[in-house]
Amino acid sequence: MIYDDIKQDCKNKGASLAEVDSPQKQSYFEHFLAERPHARVCVAGEEKVDNTWTLDDGTLLTYFN
Repeated sequence: MIYDDIKQDCKNKGASLAEVDSPQKQSYFEHFLAERPHARVCVAGEEKVDNTWTLDDGTLLTYFN
């Protein structure tokens, strides 16, 4: 799917994509999803033309792994 379509689908359902902005959140999602049959999971964050990554509100993403 296209990222914008995924974001809109979440918004239509009253939700938003998860923000993985720390090792603790990453660990949580890794354990939560470990037994689920998903090869890929979409999380919040979008790359801009200047090679920075931001959230929908413009907040700069600084945690990557």
